[in-house]
Amino acid sequence: MERNAHRQPADAAIRERALDIGRSFIVQAPAGSGKTELLIRRILALLAAVEKPEEILAITFTRKAAGEMKVRLLDALEMAAEGNAPLEEHKRQTWELARAALANDQARGWELRGNPARLQVMTIDSFCLSLTRRMPWLARLGEQPGISEDADALYRQAAENLLLKLEKQAAPAEQIRFMLQHLDNRMVTLRGLLTDMLARRDQWLRHLLDESGQSRRHLETALAAHVTTVLEDVSALLGYGVCRELVELATFATSNLVASGKSDKPICIFDGFDGRLEPLPQYRDHWLALADLLLTGQGTLRRQVNVGNGFPADKKGDPPLMKQRMLDLLAGLAEDEECISALRGLKSLPRVTFSEEQWQALQCLVELLPRAVVELKEVFREAGQVDFIEIAGSAKMALGSIDAPEELLLQMDSRLSHILVDEYQDTSYTQYDLLMKLTAGWQPDDGRTLFVVGDPMQSIYRFREADVGLFLKAQAEGIGTVRMEALTLTTNFRSRTGLVEWFNAKFITLFPHEEEVLTGAVAYAPAVAQEEEANEGTIGMTWYDGRDDVGEAEMVLSLIAQAQKDDPDATLAVLVRSRSHLKEVIRLFRERKIPFQAQELALLGDRPIAQDLLALTRALLHPGDSIAWLSLLRAPWCGLSLDDLCHLVESASGGQVYDAIFKEPTQVDMFTSLSREGQRRVERLRKVALSTVNGRGRVGLRHLVESAWIALGGPAVIDGSALVEAEQVFSLLDQLDHGGDLPVLDDIAKGFEKLYAAADPEAGSELQVMTIHRAKGLEFDTVIVPGLGRLPRRGDKPLLRWLEHPDYGLMMSPVPPAEAEKEDAIYRAIGEILDQRDRHETLRLFYVAATRARKALHLLGHVRQADEDDYTPSSGSLLDTIWPAVSQDVPVLAVDEKNITEDKQKSFVRRLPDDWSLPELAPSVRSTVKAAASASD
Repeated sequence: MERNAHRQPADAAIRERALDIGRSFIVQAPAGSGKTELLIRRILALLAAVEKPEEILAITFTRKAAGEMKVRLLDALEMAAEGNAPLEEHKRQTWELARAALANDQARGWELRGNPARLQVMTIDSFCLSLTRRMPWLARLGEQPGISEDADALYRQAAENLLLKLEKQAAPAEQIRFMLQHLDNRMVTLRGLLTDMLARRDQWLRHLLDESGQSRRHLETALAAHVTTVLEDVSALLGYGVCRELVELATFATSNLVASGKSDKPICIFDGFDGRLEPLPQYRDHWLALADLLLTGQGTLRRQVNVGNGFPADKKGDPPLMKQRMLDLLAGLAEDEECISALRGLKSLPRVTFSEEQWQALQCLVELLPRAVVELKEVFREAGQVDFIEIAGSAKMALGSIDAPEELLLQMDSRLSHILVDEYQDTSYTQYDLLMKLTAGWQPDDGRTLFVVGDPMQSIYRFREADVGLFLKAQAEGIGTVRMEALTLTTNFRSRTGLVEWFNAKFITLFPHEEEVLTGAVAYAPAVAQEEEANEGTIGMTWYDGRDDVGEAEMVLSLIAQAQKDDPDATLAVLVRSRSHLKEVIRLFRERKIPFQAQELALLGDRPIAQDLLALTRALLHPGDSIAWLSLLRAPWCGLSLDDLCHLVESASGGQVYDAIFKEPTQVDMFTSLSREGQRRVERLRKVALSTVNGRGRVGLRHLVESAWIALGGPAVIDGSALVEAEQVFSLLDQLDHGGDLPVLDDIAKGFEKLYAAADPEAGSELQVMTIHRAKGLEFDTVIVPGLGRLPRRGDKPLLRWLEHPDYGLMMSPVPPAEAEKEDAIYRAIGEILDQRDRHETLRLFYVAATRARKALHLLGHVRQADEDDYTPSSGSLLDTIWPAVSQDVPVLAVDEKNITEDKQKSFVRRLPDDWSLPELAPSVRSTVKAAASASD
């Protein structure tokens, strides 16, 4: 990150304030503001004052960030030890802090440079693991288990174990009988529901186990709190005067409708109403009736009212007084879009109590879930592995409760004086609870401090249970008993002036103006560029009339070529929302031999070498798998032609390809029907496969597959990254090996789903291609973001919806019956909140993409022509999110029709020559092997 060494940052006073080690702070650090350096300086300032370095705990969320922070701390101490003050102002400030820390180090004999393990800089997961190791009997983990980063198989096993146990009971449990009836006897659906719930049990478990028999009360209390908050917001937007006027008008309309025999209208709930309408759950139906009175069926504000609404005209056709008052009120609301939107939201407001049918369905699930957790613990014990949720939960258990702390918490309380947390916008509720426990005994002005840093505008990890609302709550209220002063950094050291000014102009209009914890609405924090005014930076936008993936890819290559021409040493990145959006770009890169690094882009299972090795594994372990054998016959190691493949399949008795291959050529006419080249290829495969299959059970799974692959010539047809990918597959086989076998073949395919193909080791780092999520924390000279008009893959609609609120607790919808035609009101209400969170996070995702750029940002996407001179992007796309701010900036380009109709790739098969054989070992190697064999004998 470049800095202007000749002037102080605009927020220098704020940065200096953050180094007051006697106070606690929560710092909002927007993109490019140098938050890591601020954390380093804070730690150095603390190291100059504490008695032991272990009094300081710095928590990050990734191993990479923890490693970077520790390296930079040690580098600062090394620089201070050398004695020469840097000339640059910002480096000199860090150097001075490091000198003071080093002086304290030497005075107390820490020797941190030679003993860096005393610096407690670690991930939250590592910290939790360290707690369980200190008190294993309290954490209830016993002997330390391994940690599974992909525990889906364990969740599925636990769900299946529970259902099998319940089925085997003499009288099947009422819960499972009801749930199956409720779900139309779909056991797979119930198992899937339990599996999904176990994967997110940290969100609901403590709420459902608070007190025996109190789950319904807790869940309904959360619903009531939500309804109250929504009604309070609507009441505040309308104002006291308008609310009072509405009640009078509603009462008047009701009297007219009742008198005319139309008492079934929603507004007639005001019949006999006498008093003030409070924003409370018991008045929910009254508020919904007012929304119905004010809005049309399409959710727009009414322009007129008539006798059908309870406002008849007089005999002359002129509006009487009450009707005119209603029209005046509507006119007053016409321009208040925020109020109209809030009224529209009332229509999905749920009731605050469950019906008996709703509760019966939910109660059965609530009773099943704790038993599923018990089964999961048993599965963990048998597997010798746990997930990160279990580690965090065990760490909390080892600490005890705030009211009844265990010895470990008391030890931590006496030892820890300063806690620093990086990337706090990505905190989950489990981590929030852990921080509350660690700081529970802290008192104001006792010298202990909490320093929290993050950027809510970069909170993009909801899929990992991160909740930006926790950052907003901490800004307003602190964490537990610790109140923190809120600071906001404003200087952007990364991007040039023109880019920063563009960010400010666009994002100030796009981000919400008001922050809200429930929906994750975050306001924009403007920035000031540190770069000189002359460095304006470049913004480029290209919008196509219709989707044109090839045209966008060609434009990406053109932009890259120009950037590299302007500055051959420049770093460039192509960032996308979803990996699939890069298909055409990567195809052109490979066609034109443009070197690039792909960061966690392609799943290992999508790579040809992984698919070929999967087929080889399946064929060797299950010879009757004809699909696997056919795949092997077409793999590069065999390379059988399609004609020969058809002849072989036709000659296979009962469709068993294995039988056709493994019979001696003299015993079957199959070989005579093949071409001579085909015969040689099949014979070579047959010999290798026979010797390998006969070795099953005698060697490990990796050895079995890898030796067959080498004998078939696998390494001879790949190079570069494919060799690394092959090693990834063999390492996975090592992990899954069960006595030389693989009991569940699908495990390898599922393993592929979690592994990424290796980057090309020969490509430089000048041009990188990755998702926006992967790019967070990185920076590049030029950033290109194509595919802005495209949509991400939509997930399946969940069977159950719930969310955790920092004030309300757990909100959970009942499981709808399989034949339900209408969506449950609670399910719909929670869904709308989650949809709002998604929309806010989508904007933040674009903010992260744009702010990676130092010098140039190029945006590409497509729109559709709604009518003349009016274009709209696809709803839910990144371009749709930013369209209000960029729609008038550049004209829309026509699409090249050729790119749509002629997007075809040529198919070819790469294969070994039919006379290929495994190379002979060199004489020197043969003699070495013989000598080693003799020695082992």
